[in-house]
Amino acid sequence: MYYLRRAFVMGMLCLLIPAIVPAQQSLQKVESNIDKRLNNGTLVGISVGYVNAEGEASYLSKGLLAASGETSVDRHTIFEIGSVTKLFTSLAVAKLVQEKKLSLDTKAELLLPEGFQLPAYKETAITLEHLVTHTSGLPKIPGNLKMKNPAQPYAGYSESDLKEFLSNYELTRKPGSKFAYSNIGMALVGYILEEQTGLNYGRVIERYITDPLKMERTGITVGTKDSSSVAIGHRGGAEVPSWDLAVFEGAGALHSTSADMVKFLRTQMGLISTLERPVQMMQRPLFDTDEKQGKMQDKVAMGWFYATKSDTILWHNGATGGYKLFIGYNIEDETGVVLLSNSTNSISDIGFYLLDQGGYPLNDDVSLSKEELQKFVGEYRAGPGAKFYVTRTNDQLYVRLTGQNKLPIYPKSETRFYLKAVPAEIQFEVTADSAEKLILFQNGQKTPANRVVAN
Repeated sequence: MYYLRRAFVMGMLCLLIPAIVPAQQSLQKVESNIDKRLNNGTLVGISVGYVNAEGEASYLSKGLLAASGETSVDRHTIFEIGSVTKLFTSLAVAKLVQEKKLSLDTKAELLLPEGFQLPAYKETAITLEHLVTHTSGLPKIPGNLKMKNPAQPYAGYSESDLKEFLSNYELTRKPGSKFAYSNIGMALVGYILEEQTGLNYGRVIERYITDPLKMERTGITVGTKDSSSVAIGHRGGAEVPSWDLAVFEGAGALHSTSADMVKFLRTQMGLISTLERPVQMMQRPLFDTDEKQGKMQDKVAMGWFYATKSDTILWHNGATGGYKLFIGYNIEDETGVVLLSNSTNSISDIGFYLLDQGGYPLNDDVSLSKEELQKFVGEYRAGPGAKFYVTRTNDQLYVRLTGQNKLPIYPKSETRFYLKAVPAEIQFEVTADSAEKLILFQNGQKTPANRVVAN
């Protein structure tokens, strides 16, 4: 679906229209929140680009390229953009479909380089459309990915490894029947783009997207002249290396800046006519998830997700080892935002809040003492073999679900906490100054758990 910008009546009628609140005022509403995150170490650096309903862009950049340095972030700072790369991959596909060089209903195996064998479910093969909508039935990551180095989880994984995995994998459902996010799927789309154009993935993106849009600091590699403008990734306050994503380029290997990403965003919003028809194509919903994703991924287009919790928002986020990204477009309000950060704590709440302040809260930490936090510590049974373990280290509370990693949680109120690593919240029910129960809110689902052990 594609939405044209509304026309504004000129002349005397303009005197009857209230002045639009400047974009800068909207950014100021989150500036103090960003300052707090910078001060407590949740963020190292962040650059925000905001496009208002008039099509005017404003920027807010704060923090540093590296926690150990002194260089400030600005709109030209280069970040890894992670899975936001998938929007570029999808737009390139849409461009080639428009040129009649690709068709979404083609069997994907026929478009891939020699040696790739894709699984099928009974008589149903995976098509290009299944890959770009995450409905192929392929998992998020291949089962033979060893992840020997957590700081470089994809390093050493080769094309032959991917071919081996695909030739042995068995689909458990019919392609096109269910949405399930897959990095493998978009990696394969990257290979398809290379095979069908005779260009490497980076050059495909240059020819069809970044060159026409004059996105001079967006690409797979960072030029020597731009090396001093690169933000260093951070995890837990420590610097981490950039990811090696050779096999998964189409899924997450691009770098960009907020200034460049605003150009991409304005194209998606219909403010730039370049690539108009491919943009129309990639925004058209192709799969309905039946709202099983809590209305945050209600429908899926080519790369884009539709959030319909309040206003209709096209969005995507991204992450690599030391970066978090968000891009979104409110169709009703005709506003857009991009956020690029060089730390791994979530910033999606800021993006959604800027797009729809009435529909999405802005995470704002509440200060609780060690004594106040201690009343939540204990074990909570969610079901057979499933427990939540809530622990405390000094003034930080953590939660761990059986079989998963421990994650920090942050107070929004005296009894409600949120996670920065994933979009989820936990509500504690307190009786006589002690928690008796918790409820996990995630993806539109509620998971209650009764306290069985107190510490």
